[in-house]
Amino acid sequence: MLKWFLRILYFIVIAVLSLQVYGYGYFQQLEAYYKDNLEPYLEDEVTYMEGMNTLLGLSYFSEDANLFDISITEGDIQYRFSIRTVGAVTNDVGVDGYAMMISDIHITHEGNILERPIIKMTVEMSDDTFLVDGNYTNLKTLIYDIDNPFSFQNIPVFFMFDYDGYNVITETEAFADITRIEILYGWVNDDVYEFSPVPIFLATQAPSNEAALYKTSDFSISNDYRLMPLFDENTPDEIQIAAHNLNTTRDDINAYSHILTRIIVIFLIAVFLVTYFLFFHGSVVRYYKKKKAMRQPKIKNNNSIFKD
Repeated sequence: MLKWFLRILYFIVIAVLSLQVYGYGYFQQLEAYYKDNLEPYLEDEVTYMEGMNTLLGLSYFSEDANLFDISITEGDIQYRFSIRTVGAVTNDVGVDGYAMMISDIHITHEGNILERPIIKMTVEMSDDTFLVDGNYTNLKTLIYDIDNPFSFQNIPVFFMFDYDGYNVITETEAFADITRIEILYGWVNDDVYEFSPVPIFLATQAPSNEAALYKTSDFSISNDYRLMPLFDENTPDEIQIAAHNLNTTRDDINAYSHILTRIIVIFLIAVFLVTYFLFFHGSVVRYYKKKKAMRQPKIKNNNSIFKD
C-alpha cells in the first residue's frame, strides 16, 4: 500500500513540475524574443510597441502618442514620455487601454553619463483599483532596470486597461482616475537602488507645489482611447485602422518555439532516467541476472564412488 502511495505521489510531483517547466520554457521563449525584437529598439517607440503587440497579445496600438506627449531634448536629463491608445481582446471581450512609455533616455548624473539608468514610475489612482500581491491598492510602482532579466514588470511601459486590477472600481464598475504620475531616475550603489530626490516628470490631477524637472497639473486622460465600441466584433477594419492611425502588426513568436521544445525535451529525458532508476532498474537487473544464469551450462557432479 505504501509503495503505491509513493508512486502516486511521485507522478503528482512530476505533473506539477511539468507545468512549472512548461511555464519556465515559455517565459524563456518570450525573453529571447524580447532581447532580439524589443530591447534594441528602446528609442523607437513604434517598433517597440509592435513587439508588445506580440508579447502581450494586444490587438492594436496608436502610432501617435494621442493622449500625452512630452520630449525634453536639452540639459543633463533628456527623455520622452508618451501615452498612447492600446486595445486587446480577452475572453472575446474587447478591452480598451493605454500605454505610458518613457523612452529616449539620456541622463548625466553628477557629471557622469548613466549608460543604463534605472527608471521608477509610480502611478496613483483615485481609488483602490490596482491588484498588487492579492490586495487592492491605489498605488503601483514599476521599476525598469535593463540589466535585469526580462519580465512584464521590468519594461519601460506602464499599461492601463479598463479591466479589474487596473482602473475598474470593483464595487461600482466605474473607472478610477489617475491622480498622480511620478518618474524618477536611479542608479545602483553597492547593489542597492538609489533614486533622484526630485522627479524628472510629475503629473498631478490637482495643483502641486512639489519640485520636478517637468511638471503638469490638471492632468487627466481623455476618453478618446475607448475605441472598442466603434469596432465590429472588437476588430477595426482597414478604414478605422487608418482613421485612428492604429498599428495591428504582430510577429509570429513560434519562430522561437525551439527554445521551449529544447527545455521540454531535456525535462522529459531527466524524468525518464529518474523514473527508470526508481521503478525499473532493479527489476531489469534481476531479469538479466536470471537470464544469464539460465544460459550458463550446469556443472555435472562427476564425483566417483570408489569401493574397496
